[in-house]
Amino acid sequence: MSYLHRLMVLKGALRSSTTTLRGASKVRNSVPEPRERSAQMRHRGHRDVDGGVVMNCVAALDEMMLEEGGIAINTAIIHHLLGRLNDFNEWGLAFVLKLVSRYEPESDEETYGIMNVLDPVLRTSNSGVVLEAIGCFAKLTEHLPELHAQVYERLKAPLLTLMAGGGAGSSNFELLYCLLKHAELLVFRCREAFAGEYRNFYVRYDEPSPVKHVKVKLLAELATDETADEILAELKEYAGDFVEAELSKSAIRAIGAVASRLRAKAAMGCGLLVEFLELDGAPRVKAEALLVAKDVLRRYPERRGDVLPSLARYLRDLDDSADPRGRAAAVWIVGVWGDEITDAPYMLEPLIDGFGTEEQATDVQLALLTATVRLFFKRPPETQAMLGRLFHAAFADPGQQQAAEGETAAVAPSADVRDRALFYFRLLRRDVKTAKRIVDALDPCAAIAGAFAEQTTGLFDRLFASFNTLAVVFGQTPDQFIAPTKRPKDEHVLAVATRREERLARGASAQNGEASPP
Repeated sequence: MSYLHRLMVLKGALRSSTTTLRGASKVRNSVPEPRERSAQMRHRGHRDVDGGVVMNCVAALDEMMLEEGGIAINTAIIHHLLGRLNDFNEWGLAFVLKLVSRYEPESDEETYGIMNVLDPVLRTSNSGVVLEAIGCFAKLTEHLPELHAQVYERLKAPLLTLMAGGGAGSSNFELLYCLLKHAELLVFRCREAFAGEYRNFYVRYDEPSPVKHVKVKLLAELATDETADEILAELKEYAGDFVEAELSKSAIRAIGAVASRLRAKAAMGCGLLVEFLELDGAPRVKAEALLVAKDVLRRYPERRGDVLPSLARYLRDLDDSADPRGRAAAVWIVGVWGDEITDAPYMLEPLIDGFGTEEQATDVQLALLTATVRLFFKRPPETQAMLGRLFHAAFADPGQQQAAEGETAAVAPSADVRDRALFYFRLLRRDVKTAKRIVDALDPCAAIAGAFAEQTTGLFDRLFASFNTLAVVFGQTPDQFIAPTKRPKDEHVLAVATRREERLARGASAQNGEASPP
């Protein structure tokens, strides 16, 4: 069929009274007609009386212009589509909301008007439509922090309703997991709106492990000074579940997160960690508890009195088969507060004598080197001989290491261990005071925590731009899991993002009393 013949057929279909025929003519992309003529034909379609035809033509036009960033969004198109929300099915609603999320309102009054129009959509039963609407509200108000508490309070109810329908009494746990990952973003943006609803995130026995892990993480984020006692008690129950070892470890990490974030609850958190360290027959739980206790002590060194008295027994009971990081954490604690532990040198001596054996992990060896050097500065008479033996074992030539008959076979230290030992040895040989100042420097825990917080904040801000997509579920931005050859050109999207950033900058300048840039 010739081009002109096919074009006449399609034009006739555009004027057909049959909805299906008109819609099909809008989405046919195989006709090699000029872009301007095609756009004109589809412009007629999005003014059609039938909502399905409107969606078909807008979707077709958006797909045709995909390489240019999609259909150009302007005020007239957005307000026309918003005025016809009742004419669209659920797919059409989701598509319109995605277009709205790309639109940058010209004023705050227009933003309020759009949110008022979208408010009824939050009562829809379709999870995809609700999440798309929530994403629109989040993007429309990102430059209005004074509205976050009110807006996120409104968004909380539909999200919790979907979670109740996706988990309790149903087997649609995949939907529940997606909802929880989106709830994690909202909690990051406005924790106060969800803080009172923490019971909705309690773990159910029949839920799969991924859902349980996200809920445990959210519980730690939602804890406040008023609710932390109940949340910590709930996390303690999860940590005692030895059947699901990973859930138990996740709960212990959540307890540490609550203790680190809320200073008033640091004592209670440390008490719970000590209880886990006293458990018998749970080496992995004890190792995780000791690892978390180390991080809490870095944050609140004044709580070390809860852990130090029984540290010798913890170190003796642990082995590298469970988790070498647990023993490495115990060794680190000995090195930092060895002057307050009576038997500190003799706690490290068995590990030094067994240095280089097959059972000893690299993490433990690195921690042992640092702890022994630190202890040498605090108690040199008791540690000098042990430090010499440790350096000798770390410097041993792999080709000359032959185990004596009846002894444990020696293993050459890794390159990391050997380099660390050489570094410490040369520092000590040059100047002991300089070595002490370098090795025993202040722990930059606050600076490190702040750097990680900024990195997490940047990631979550970028994920908001991909709300209701797999990027939120994966916890990665699209460029991290989509091949470059599969990505469309996003000039229009980037332009919208640039204007949004400029508007945010102007808002921040106005709050600080600075003159807005021209």
